[in-house]
Amino acid sequence: MTFDGTLKEIFIEGLLKSKEWYQSENSSYLISIFDQVGFKDEEGDKISYFVLPVSLTPKIKYPVQGKGEKLKEVKKVVLSEIQDIYDGLSEKYLSSLSVNQLYFLFEKFGGNIPIDDSGKVSIFEYYKIKAARTVIEWNREHEGHMSNLLINIDISGIQRFIYNIASEGALKNLRSRSFYIELLSKHITKRVLDAFHLHQANILMDGGGSIYILSACPENYEKLLTDISDTLNSWLLREFNGRLYVAFSAVACSDEELEKELMSVVKELAKKAFEAKQRKFYSLIEKGTFIFEKKEDPEYYQCVVCGKDDTHCEYVNMPERDGGYQCSLCNRLIKLGNEIPDARFIYIGDKDSEDSLWIEDVYYVLSKDNPANDCIWIFYEGREDFIKDIGATAFPLFAKTYLRLNRSLPKKVQKELNNRREYLEQALQSATDEERQFIEKEIEPLKPDNVADLDYLSLCSEGSQLVAALRMDADNLGKILQNGFYGEVTLEGLSSFSRNINNFFRLYINTICQQSIGRDKDHLYELEYENGRNVHIVYSGGDDLFILGAWSDTAKLVMDINEAFHHYTCNNIDIGLSGGLTVHHSKFPVNKMADTALSALYFAKDNRQSCWMCRKEWIDCPLYDTGKCLRKDSLSIFFTEYMVAKKQSIDKRLAHPKYAQETPRMKLALKWKRYDPSGKRLINEIDEYITKPLLSFKAGRKIMPKSFYHTALSLLEIWYIDEKLYLPKIVWLMEKFRDKLKKLKIKPYGDNLYDLYDMNLHLYDTQRFSTLYIPLSWNILAMKGGAEEDEE
Repeated sequence: MTFDGTLKEIFIEGLLKSKEWYQSENSSYLISIFDQVGFKDEEGDKISYFVLPVSLTPKIKYPVQGKGEKLKEVKKVVLSEIQDIYDGLSEKYLSSLSVNQLYFLFEKFGGNIPIDDSGKVSIFEYYKIKAARTVIEWNREHEGHMSNLLINIDISGIQRFIYNIASEGALKNLRSRSFYIELLSKHITKRVLDAFHLHQANILMDGGGSIYILSACPENYEKLLTDISDTLNSWLLREFNGRLYVAFSAVACSDEELEKELMSVVKELAKKAFEAKQRKFYSLIEKGTFIFEKKEDPEYYQCVVCGKDDTHCEYVNMPERDGGYQCSLCNRLIKLGNEIPDARFIYIGDKDSEDSLWIEDVYYVLSKDNPANDCIWIFYEGREDFIKDIGATAFPLFAKTYLRLNRSLPKKVQKELNNRREYLEQALQSATDEERQFIEKEIEPLKPDNVADLDYLSLCSEGSQLVAALRMDADNLGKILQNGFYGEVTLEGLSSFSRNINNFFRLYINTICQQSIGRDKDHLYELEYENGRNVHIVYSGGDDLFILGAWSDTAKLVMDINEAFHHYTCNNIDIGLSGGLTVHHSKFPVNKMADTALSALYFAKDNRQSCWMCRKEWIDCPLYDTGKCLRKDSLSIFFTEYMVAKKQSIDKRLAHPKYAQETPRMKLALKWKRYDPSGKRLINEIDEYITKPLLSFKAGRKIMPKSFYHTALSLLEIWYIDEKLYLPKIVWLMEKFRDKLKKLKIKPYGDNLYDLYDMNLHLYDTQRFSTLYIPLSWNILAMKGGAEEDEE
């Protein structure tokens, strides 16, 4: 673009200002964007949370409350990084970089420091919006565009596309399909940027299949968007049978409206976007190009993965599936399942190839090596020399997800995997030609650099050899963006909120899976293996994620993710993260695991309590809903449909009044932060009713037999159904081990183990009993099998 020279000047100016801040004695720091939003009445004397002035890396850094010495220490470290690695950000060095390199470097060093003493806007956001406005002015001057245009792109059907697959090869296919959605999102964004002559700086918000772009307003903007929509949706309709659809919406606005009435513009656009999503393929139907009934009969072939049977599609014969077929896209996605984790560059090819994915008429080639062709995206890596790979045309792509490779599995599991591979390799030597293809297909996933199969991840579990599915989703982010800013809503604020949420789900989540979040080494949820957890991130983007892995690792991971998210968002009660975790046999269909975990997530999101009037004008609170508070921030763990049916039966029989405060007999979801009206305080139900009892149960595993916990669980079942609790039997069982339990004291509580067991199992507490099945089930799963500790 011809405005590149001007953008280069803006980014260099911003980087020089960033360097100046690091060199100065300035004591102003950036207030976290998460400390600038909320629905509770803002406290006048509160101590702000400040972002550590770190450079962008994959490692998560948490805000600190108050201006302590740590802020100064980090500032010095980053200044040394600038001087040692980036030539002190000298003008000569910066002038040698491309616009895209400057933009990345600017986000790296300018995203966590303030533009002024108020500390509310980062230097990066300030100059990013300045660059976006500059591009708009350029379009007004050179293209005759008018005023401003806020564009929304919304991809619907993502969940159906990713999870609507057959079970065989599902894990590999799921990863590929989630990456394909990321690629589709970038493809669509690129089409809009090119059509409206824009730069990446004009992307205001991007996450979860919803993108907001700030543009100048050409007279024919509706036609431009309709042309993109019609060609793209026609292709999506033909390729995916309507499962995927992209809605385009836009609102024209003046400079004054953008400055003074931004929230009104955003709300108007949100309304238009909602309407557009309800009118799928309307433009194609109106033009008569939507095919309601195909002229040809369905193809004799049908894809065994996605079920497609279109006549125009190419199908690949799969002999190992007894003559089954895969459509060309599913076949390619499965083949690339092991290639995507190693890919580093994406460029546009001139024809189809084995390492490419196509969208419309564009072939995107994945490559490990920097191609001679101009690269358009490069997977972000935390290397110091990463900036060199960006070059003149590429932009960083935050799409790498944590995956567990075979060579990273625990030694005992690697041994079993290697034995199986060696057995198959020996069998291959005497196999017939027909047998070879089946044996080779089984050997391939067992190679050290391949992604671990769920069968082997299940072997990494503590106790029961099972896998877990975890779905998580941030709560009420849309409401926060529309109504949650304490001060004036600005373009910079919206951009900062989106960028920081994206960094957590697209960047830091990988580090949380890989490394400890800083717990004590003997903590209940601390990493069992130093080289990371035995899990796969299937999808993580926007504000939600899906993870599969060894059940014990995944159960501990959900605790770490939430702990990290709450610290990262300044313990803001209005920014919650809900999750649903289910446990399965490794052979259970992966798409069904995803569905069940989603049901658990929905159950968690429905875990609401009565409004506790946390603000004066509580009746006008965006989170107020007919007497209930819409804060969720809950976890449903070890969820099953059987438990739901049992709870519904119990609740129906007990028939609690609609607004009653009594504890339900059985709770399937617990809150990370629940307001206790009697004590007028917030309670962490997860810590109180899962972590604490589980810690005491774990400490007693060498003393108490497995049958004790099974008996306790069976007695609890009787209480759930009949409200009859046989406390004498619990006491009798505990008395048999009284002396041994008395001798053990548990950190950090200081109580002996007998007293802790007595509190959790004997002391009548309906709140505790309603959730006691969770720590009991966890402990029973962990004790099953009696596997020896692994040596690492």
